Amino acid sequence: MLPTDILKLDPNHNWLSQTDEFANGTPSNTIIFKTLTGIGATHGETLLYKFRNSIIIEPNVPVLLGKKEAVDVETGKLMYPNILVVYKGIEQRKVESYLKSDVTPKKILCTPEAYEAKVKPAIENSSFDLYNDFFMLLDECDRLIKDVDFREKIILPIEDFFKFKQKAMISATVIVPSDPRFEENGFRILKIEPQFDYAKPITLISTNNVVGSLQKVIKSEPEQDYFIFVNSTNLTHSIIKLLDIETKSRVFCASTSVTKLSNEEFKDASSRLGNFKQFNFLTSRFFGAVDIKLTGKTPNVIMITDLCQAEFTMLDPYTDSVQIAGRLRNGFNKLYHITNYKSDIKVFEADTVLKDIHDSFEEYKGIAGRWDNALTDGARKTLEQALKGPDISLMIDDCGKLNWFIVDNALLDNNVKGHYRAKKLLEKAYSLVSNFKVKSINWWFDITDAQLHRFQMKENARKRCESVAEILDIYARPVGDDGQMRFYLGKDQHVLRKEYPEIAAIHDRIGYPTMKAFQFRMGAMKRYIVKLDKKDELDNPKMKVEIQALYDVSNGVHVIGEKQIKADVQAIFNKYRMRKKFA
Repeated sequence: MLPTDILKLDPNHNWLSQTDEFANGTPSNTIIFKTLTGIGATHGETLLYKFRNSIIIEPNVPVLLGKKEAVDVETGKLMYPNILVVYKGIEQRKVESYLKSDVTPKKILCTPEAYEAKVKPAIENSSFDLYNDFFMLLDECDRLIKDVDFREKIILPIEDFFKFKQKAMISATVIVPSDPRFEENGFRILKIEPQFDYAKPITLISTNNVVGSLQKVIKSEPEQDYFIFVNSTNLTHSIIKLLDIETKSRVFCASTSVTKLSNEEFKDASSRLGNFKQFNFLTSRFFGAVDIKLTGKTPNVIMITDLCQAEFTMLDPYTDSVQIAGRLRNGFNKLYHITNYKSDIKVFEADTVLKDIHDSFEEYKGIAGRWDNALTDGARKTLEQALKGPDISLMIDDCGKLNWFIVDNALLDNNVKGHYRAKKLLEKAYSLVSNFKVKSINWWFDITDAQLHRFQMKENARKRCESVAEILDIYARPVGDDGQMRFYLGKDQHVLRKEYPEIAAIHDRIGYPTMKAFQFRMGAMKRYIVKLDKKDELDNPKMKVEIQALYDVSNGVHVIGEKQIKADVQAIFNKYRMRKKFA
């Protein structure tokens, strides 16, 4: 257990740099719970502490761009003119040039990946001593635990972090890591306690129809601007289409999602903040640290969780909700969290999760220990498969040790899931967060999210079928009904046939026009094909000839029993593999 110190922040000192604790820089070997967003933690390390070089690691590119482009309101000049921001696309030689420049002190802000790939090697190739000449600050350090399950490289700097002579971690929503190295290195916790009322009002809307509730909020203030935080571009696009607000909406997301939305014919998406519209949708890369400054506007902020569409839209009241509420630096009008619930989400006691992880790890080590004694390729191959297969392998680092950040992620994920089993559980979670004053309301609709999701799944299947069939039809009939040539620039039809063999088989059997007549409903088309197959089987000319030649009645009348006729005709049916039985 790390020792904890309290720093009381009075109303006259709204910046950490104004306190005695931070007067000589961000305190080293400290995990700082700053409690509030926007109280100048990274500002001090980036601009004010001119007596030392710093490496400040931010979780996402938008934060870096925000610092790089920040303008002082009074002077109109760049707020941080001497910093270097490093992320994907910034080459190592630019870091090397910065290190050789006259800029003093050196203030380098980068992503975790950029630190490992560019910043670290550049400094090691310079006259600087990486671990002694630089202070390392891990900003928004809760992301190390929250994001490691889908972004393993976010913890790349951790191995180096403990080698720095001076170092610290900070966030408004710190999750204390269980990694024993923090205790081994003499870390402490510094908790900021504001001595003023800082809780923001939030309305928790519990519902069985998320989009219906969102529409109801918007209709209550139709002229307002909205910043809507939802961690799913699919759900975002679906909301925009359902509310018919395409021309009034802009989506801010990762560049890959921008491309995806563009392919789905939604063009107003960007990976960079700016040019806001009435409805601004933001994914998780904008949940923390970024500053959104609006002039003369106080928009409504809405957080969305839809467990029917995507469980990963769950928001942790302590981390996600607090961070989102702090993004609008000039304040907001109203704050909402709209959510549905799933009573059957699997949740376990924390002790049970930990025991399962440690038991699995012990078994894993036992199998790994047999590797050195394996004498044959077959034995080693089997052991390799056993080691790579289990879930525990995802929690083990390159040295064969437990990755404590992934373990903490599993515990956090399990804990957050528990909030969404029922309304009272999420209300309780919010009541424990000092940053909010919660008002809870219920909005129930006749049409539920579960029903809409089932319908949408069917609609998606039909849309997919229509798209594939249309492309195959272009290949089959390059000249359209209007006599014009048709072209498709995309996947080769052989790739499509391999990916969607069932749709391709139906297209080849009945053709695009017939599929269109059936509205691309798979069940209806399959039933139609069964009828066609039966008819085709009965119309087989060779089979007809054989049946007609069964009995020679030219020499008079012969009495043939019904049983014999059935057996003879069925034998011919079997020969031609008729599925229909002769009755």
